[in-house]
Amino acid sequence: MKSTQVQGVWWDPGAAGQIPLLGSSELSALSPEEELVAAFSATNGVAESAIQVESNNQSASHGALEISDSEITISSLWGPLANNIRIDSIRGPNLIVGNAISGESYTCCHSICVGQTNRPLQHVFSKTVDLNIERVFRGRRFTSENDIQFRRMEVVYSNLHAWTYHMTRVYIPSNSENAYNIVHRVNPEWVSNLTNGFVIASRHSATVKQTTSNPMIAFSHLDGISIKHTDLKSLEEFESVEYTFRTLVNFLGECYISIDTCNFHELVEGVSPFDPSVEYWSRKYILQSRLSYDPTTNPVQYSSISTTFQNIVERWFELQSSLEPIVNLYLQSQENSYLDNSFITLMQALESYHRTFHDGIYIEQDHYDSETYPRLTNAIPQTLPDPLRQKLRNTLRYANEYSLRRRLTDLAILLPNHQVFSRFSTARASAFIGETVDTRNAITHQLSTDRLTGARLYNAIAHWREALFALILEQLGFNESAIVQATIRLNSVRGSTIS
Repeated sequence: MKSTQVQGVWWDPGAAGQIPLLGSSELSALSPEEELVAAFSATNGVAESAIQVESNNQSASHGALEISDSEITISSLWGPLANNIRIDSIRGPNLIVGNAISGESYTCCHSICVGQTNRPLQHVFSKTVDLNIERVFRGRRFTSENDIQFRRMEVVYSNLHAWTYHMTRVYIPSNSENAYNIVHRVNPEWVSNLTNGFVIASRHSATVKQTTSNPMIAFSHLDGISIKHTDLKSLEEFESVEYTFRTLVNFLGECYISIDTCNFHELVEGVSPFDPSVEYWSRKYILQSRLSYDPTTNPVQYSSISTTFQNIVERWFELQSSLEPIVNLYLQSQENSYLDNSFITLMQALESYHRTFHDGIYIEQDHYDSETYPRLTNAIPQTLPDPLRQKLRNTLRYANEYSLRRRLTDLAILLPNHQVFSRFSTARASAFIGETVDTRNAITHQLSTDRLTGARLYNAIAHWREALFALILEQLGFNESAIVQATIRLNSVRGSTIS
C-alpha cells in the first residue's frame, strides 16, 4: 500500500447530517476556526447533490487522514465530531465522510479512538482526538454501510508476479540509432466463471519510464485480478472472493501475496464511458506480511499449470466451503514456530480432510444414535461414581467415529506409490502412524509416554504436511505425475530430513 496523507474536513453523516458549503462572501464573518473549516469545504468546487448549502457550518470537523505502510489514522481531529467522542469510549463513529483540500471525497469506516488531548484554544473546539481507521474509500462518500456496493473489483498484488515469474518479458530491439520499441509480453490471460455468478480474470499493471539526461528505461510490472458481477454486490462479498483466490495462490506457491492497490467500480464494464474508480484501503491489507522468496522453489510453478489455471480456480471455488478450513489449518501449521503447536494444527487439518472427503463412521449414525449408543450407556455399571459415568457417556457419544489412527491409515493408502512418500509405504506406515498418534495423545493430554520430539517431530510434521498437500492437489484435479513433482519441490524447500 502506498503512503499518503490528506488534510480535509470530516463529518459523521449519521450524526451530523449534511455538511454545508459557504461562499467566499460569508467567510469574512467567521472566526479563525470556522473560516478554516469553511475553506476546506469551499475548495471542493461544485457542490454535489447530497450537500445542502446553508448559512452556518456547525457540523464539520477537520483533521489529517494518513495511510501508511502500517496503519490508517485520522490524527488531530477537532470540531463537533471530536467533541462527541466520549473520553471513556474506545469506539468512534462507524462511518466518517470527508472532503480533501484537493476536492476528493473520502469515506472512512469503523474508527477506534486511540488518543485524546485538550487543545488550548479560546474558541469552542478545544479537544482533539486520534482515530485508527479500518477501511477507507477515496472517490465516493457513502451515507450508509449498506450503500457500499460495487460491480467490479480490480486488485494488483505486490508480489504475485514473482509466482507467475515468466510472465514479465521486456524486449528493446533497436530500430535505428536513437529509436527503440518496448514490447511487453505476458502470458495468455485466463478467465474463470464461478458458480456464484462472479467472474475472475487475470490483469496486470505495467509502467515504463524513460530519462533523457542519463539515458535509461525503467520498466515495472505487477500482476493482479479483476473480479466482476453483473449485479451490485457488497464489499464483503467481493473481499471473500479475493481472499479465496489469494489463499489458493498462497497454497500452491507458498508466496503469501499481498495487495498493492485495490479499486472498485459501480457500473457494468463497457456500458458507460464514465465509470469513476473508487480506490480502497483496508487495514488488514496493509498489515499483510510481504515475504521475499525464490520463485524457482515454489511447490507448484505457475508455468506448469498456466494452461489449466482457470479450471483450477473454478474447482477451488467449487470446493471452497470444504477446503478453505483445511487449507487455513495447513497454512497455520507452517507459520507456527513451536513444533508441538504446528503438529497439533496439522493433525486437525488431516482429521478435517478425512471427515470432509471420506466416510469416518463404523455404522450408520442414525442406527448408532437410536440403537447402539443407548445400549452402551445403559451397560455402564450403576456403582461407578457419577463423574466417571458421565465421562464414559461422553466418550461413547463419539465412539462411532474413526480414530485418528484409522483416519491416517486411510489417507496414507491414497498417496502415490513414489519414493517421496516412502514413509507411508505399507512396510513403514504402521509404525510411523503409531508414533504420530502417540505423540498427538501425549501433547493433547500431557502424558509422559514416549513421543516424537526434536528432529524426529520436525520430520514427522514435514511428511504429514507433504501428504496433506498431495491430497489437496488431487482434489483440485492434478494428476499423479504433477502431484509427485510438486511434492518433491515442497520437500526440497523444507531442508534435509534426518531419519
